[in-house]
Amino acid sequence: MRRTLLAFLTAILLLAGFSLPAYGAEDPGGRLEVLIRMDYRESPAVLLERGLTLTLTGRESGSAAVTLTGKDTKESLDLGGGAGVDITYLNPEDAPVGGNDRVGFVMLAFSGLPSHDEYTVSLVGKGFSSFTSQKLAVDSFVPRLYVSSHSGGFALGDINGDRVIDQADLDQVSGAQGTSSAASDLNGDGKVDIVDLALVHHNMLQAGREAEVFEGALVVDGLLEMDTVFCAEKVQAQVRGTFGRVEGPLSALSGLAYEGYEIHMGLGGKLPALVGRGNVYGTYIHGVFDADGVADAVLEALCRKKGADPAQLGAFDAAAYKERQYDLLAQSVRENLDMELVYRAMDKKV
Repeated sequence: MRRTLLAFLTAILLLAGFSLPAYGAEDPGGRLEVLIRMDYRESPAVLLERGLTLTLTGRESGSAAVTLTGKDTKESLDLGGGAGVDITYLNPEDAPVGGNDRVGFVMLAFSGLPSHDEYTVSLVGKGFSSFTSQKLAVDSFVPRLYVSSHSGGFALGDINGDRVIDQADLDQVSGAQGTSSAASDLNGDGKVDIVDLALVHHNMLQAGREAEVFEGALVVDGLLEMDTVFCAEKVQAQVRGTFGRVEGPLSALSGLAYEGYEIHMGLGGKLPALVGRGNVYGTYIHGVFDADGVADAVLEALCRKKGADPAQLGAFDAAAYKERQYDLLAQSVRENLDMELVYRAMDKKV
């Protein structure tokens, strides 16, 4: 299909014949997101007493430690450049902590990291097993590291302070049942009981689990002059219009009609249908190449840039192709369904 050819040629020609603009080569700093799920929920004050500390270590950039205080903070990091971290605390319902809320999640958003480096995340705290992540690269995507008792084995249950939850911890808390031994009172409620025992017993089985890492946003900072803000409301809309003035290699799109649809969780402000800077373009509109003349204009521009003859590409009518596919689908439905029964059901005769 021509759209497949368009995507292929666009990727090949941009990579082979159009060097990225200088501003794209600048290092805006890598980003990394860490989400810690507190499986045993405690108040911010108790969290502070546990001295939970997260350390971010770069292979070449050194390391920086932050203490989880239970209060939203923004800190600079001594990792070179403008590295920093925003720390946000949420209750178990994923809302800001307030009043008598306990902490359900801790979110750390690192930015300005030297993007050529690889990083590991480690966590320690009183009563917790220690955790160290796998190596995380920040040059292509924004890694999202998810840490919990089930993802990475970071859990409450270390009684003897060796940062491991094992049989020794279970034996100690079992022997102290029914007492007020502070050394064995894991949750700090003033007594050693079944809750302390259950925490140790359950979490000693979580050791050795590798934490889950998800690929977040593609790193494109500096390529386009725009920012996207993620929102709770999903945008779903059919759109049509006319391209305004388009600069650069795709200037032939100026004044052409387009149509398509938007479906996204992000808001980029009031943007034109096509955002461009140098030889880099972006759009929120799915199907933007389907309208008459749009794909032709893109392909012709790329062919001219490479000295190729656009006439060799032939012609392709996207709208007609779609209609043919709909007809084929309808034919297949008629051949495999009792359409008379379907029509009777639609008329409420069955």
